[in-house]
Amino acid sequence: MQLIGTLMLSDPPAQEPLESEETMADEQETTVKEYEKRGTKAALLPLNFEKRNGHPHAKEEGLNFKPSEVLKSKYFYMLWIIFLFNGQGITFISTLYKAYGQTFIKNDSFLALVGSFSAIFNSFGRIWWGFLADKTSFRVAMMVSCASFTCLMLTFQVTAVLGRGVFFIYVCLLFGSFSGSFSLLPTATAKCFGREYLSMNYGLVFTAQVVTSPLGAFLSQQLISAIGWTGLFFLVSGFSFLSLLVAIMFRAKDRYGEEI
Repeated sequence: MQLIGTLMLSDPPAQEPLESEETMADEQETTVKEYEKRGTKAALLPLNFEKRNGHPHAKEEGLNFKPSEVLKSKYFYMLWIIFLFNGQGITFISTLYKAYGQTFIKNDSFLALVGSFSAIFNSFGRIWWGFLADKTSFRVAMMVSCASFTCLMLTFQVTAVLGRGVFFIYVCLLFGSFSGSFSLLPTATAKCFGREYLSMNYGLVFTAQVVTSPLGAFLSQQLISAIGWTGLFFLVSGFSFLSLLVAIMFRAKDRYGEEI
C-alpha cells in the first residue's frame, strides 16, 4: 500500500506569479497599520528581506532557518523536550496496553478489537488536534493534549474495577490524545522555522525518539517488576505533565506577533 501511494506522488502545480514588489509592500504596510490599531505588536520582516534571504516567498511566509540556526533557538529545544516526554507515553501505551489489559481481561479477541479501534482514534485524533491548533494555537492544542493524556493515565487503573468496556474507552482516548504530537510538532516546526528546511529541521526534533525508544524499553522491562503498574502509570503521567509545563512556557510568535 505504501509503494502504491508513493508511486502516485507528484509535484504540485506551479504557483501563480508573485505580485509586484510595490503591491506587496503596500499590503505589508496595510497589515502593520491593522495590527497597530488592534494594539498588537507587528513583528514584520524588513521589506527587502526576500533579497537577503534568497527565498522568493520569504516575505509571505516569514523566516526560513537552516538547521544550524535552529539549533541555536530555545524553541527547538522546547519542542524536542515535549517530543521526548510525550514519547514515553506513546511508547508505553502502544506496547503495554494489552499486557495491562490481560491482567483482568482474558479475552484476547476483545483486546485485539481494542487495538483496532484505538488505531482509528489515533488517525482521526491527528486531524482533530490539527483543527484545534488552527483555531487556537500550537500552545493551546498541545496543552490540552498533554493535560488529557496526564489525566487519563492517572486514572487508568479504574478500568480494572469498572470493567473492559471502560478499558476500551480509556485506550481509545489515550491513543487519540497522544496522536496530537504527530500533527502538532511538525506544524510548530514549520511555523517556527519556516518551510524551506522543514524536512531537516523536523528531523532534528524527531531525534528525541533516539532517547525515547531505549528509555521506554527500560521502563517496561526493568521498572514494572520494581514499582508495578501503579508506579508506571504515575511515572508516565509525570512525563506528560512535564510536557504540559513546557507547552505552557512555549510562546513563539509569528512575524505578526501572533502565537503560532
